[in-house]
Formats: sequence, structure tokens, C-alpha cells
Amino acid sequence: MPERGKPPLVLVLSDNPEFFAPLTDTSHEFFFWRGNDPTADHGRPLSFSGPLHEPATFAFAAGRDIITLVDFKDESNISNAVRTIHGAAPEAAFLVLYDAEAPKLGDDVPAHCVRWADMLHNELDGEIARVQTRKRILQLQEFAGSVKLLPILLHPDPDPDAIACAFALRTLLRRPADTCPIVTPVFMTRPENRRMAELLKIRITETSKEDMGRFERVICVDCQPPQLDVEHVAHIGVIDHHPEEKGYFAELLDIRVEYGAASTILTQYLRVDDERRIDEPLATALLYGIKTDTLSLTRGVTSADVRAYAFLQARADIELLHKIEQPSNPQELVRTFGSALHTMA
Repeated sequence: MPERGKPPLVLVLSDNPEFFAPLTDTSHEFFFWRGNDPTADHGRPLSFSGPLHEPATFAFAAGRDIITLVDFKDESNISNAVRTIHGAAPEAAFLVLYDAEAPKLGDDVPAHCVRWADMLHNELDGEIARVQTRKRILQLQEFAGSVKLLPILLHPDPDPDAIACAFALRTLLRRPADTCPIVTPVFMTRPENRRMAELLKIRITETSKEDMGRFERVICVDCQPPQLDVEHVAHIGVIDHHPEEKGYFAELLDIRVEYGAASTILTQYLRVDDERRIDEPLATALLYGIKTDTLSLTRGVTSADVRAYAFLQARADIELLHKIEQPSNPQELVRTFGSALHTMA
């Protein structure tokens, strides 16, 4: 498993690595392959050499999260490199560039193949992000597997961001509510959060410490295990945007502290997997999650939050969003308020 807390390495395997040299100005850490001879001294600290079919060529990247950019004219070079790296590091992801016909790499390889002609219309950094997201989706699907019960666990008194993430995660996993319940130790107290769940038909169940002790596998969204009573759960997944806490182990971990909302992470997942699954109710929920956690994009946002917000705004039910933001008062409260006014009169 890759070492936690370190950024991914991007390995550039190409007939012409110098073409990709400007990429070093981006936020990623790049290592360039410069031929088959492992004894060659290139005088470059961020380069490596060796046969593409030899695992030793890529040994320096062991223990790191890996994204591999592959650009070879010879398809055998592509398959050799992908097969070798995937065998040594199954969690590695691949962005493969090609001219005419996409190479056949197998469904089990988290690879995104892009024609050079199409690449000219997209930012390479954005394509690398898509590859990384695709890899995370595969890891999530592997974690969920065929387990019969997979609760999605929210923090006590969940807010819109947490509720939206749970709704999106269950959609991404293509699971019904009875096998993938949304649970929380403490139910929502704020009326707009209750209204959100009611109008979007999202069932959230309050669960006890004893019930959580019977769970074998859970996914925590917009929160982390130290906030919850999950020390007896054998298999834990975490998707969050808050600072990483210590004292727990998660088999699945996606924490992005730079993001303003966890809903941005789930929006990225769904857009890479199949954005057609983001219907009006789900878009409304995710938009509200980002809106509340970032104070309408005025607090702690990144370009990823802005892109997700713009995408969701075009798909959301804005009238429904206004109903959630300004919920009608419960009838009992209205009657109580009316009685008080009558008494004052």
C-alpha cells in the first residue's frame, strides 16, 4: 500500500521525454524514463533508466502512489511498461497517449487512453487528475466488493456536505438503501438539514454504539474514525476533506484537505465514472453541500470546488434548493407561535 501523506509520483515513459519537461512546473513530482541502459548517467536527479519489462527499473518508486504517463510509438513498449508496473504496483494508474488506435490493456488496469488529437483540447494536468480519480474509483469498488451490508457512516448531527456525500456515494456504488444504509450516531438537529433529507428522500438512520459494534465494514464520509465509535470495525474506508487525524488505520483513504467540501470529491468520482448518474436531486444535494461548506465559494475553495460548483449548478433544481435553504416552519411551531401572539393580544 502506498505510503500515506506523500504526493503521487508521475512516471513519464516516452520516446521523447523532453517534450514533457514543461510539466515539472505543475504540482506533481515527475520522473522521466531515459532509455534501457540502467548504468547511464543522465546527470538528472529526476530521471531513471532500464528495460521496461524489468520490475527493477521501477523499484525506486516502491511504496509511493504512482501515476504513469505512457507515450510510445511501439505498442509493445506500452504493454511491457504497463504490465510490469501493474504487476509490481496494482494500485498504479496509467494515462496512455496514442495516435490512431487505443492499445488493449485489459479491464483490470486503471488506464485512461487519450488520442493525441484530443489531448490538444485538454490540459494534461487535468487528464492526470482524471486518471487518479479513476484509480480511486476502482479501489472504492474493490473495498465495497460483494459485501452484503455496507453502511455509510456520517458524523453526529450531519451537515449538508456529509448528507450529499452519502447520497452520492451510494449512487456511485449502485447500491439500494437496504444494503447500503446511511447512518449517524446523532440525528440532524438543524431544520434545513432535516428538510434537505426529507425533500431529497434521503433516509438517514440514527444508530447506537452497540449497532456500530456489529458492523464489519463501513465507509466514513466527511469525517474520520476518531470522531466515531468504530474501533471494533474490521474494515474502514474514509473519504474526507478535513485534516487527517491519527490513531486509526483505513484500508481505503481519500483525504484532500485543500478542498473546500467533500462533495467536490464525490462530484469528481461521479463525473469520471458516469456523469449521467448525476440527476437533478443528486446535483442539488451536492451543490448545497459545496455551497454551505464554502459559504457560497467565499471560504477555503480550490479550482476543483469552483468547477464542481459550476457543473452542478447547471444540473440542479434551483427551486428545490431554495426550498431546502428556507424550509417552512413545522405546523406545531406555527400553532405555538400563533397561540403566543393570541395571548399577547
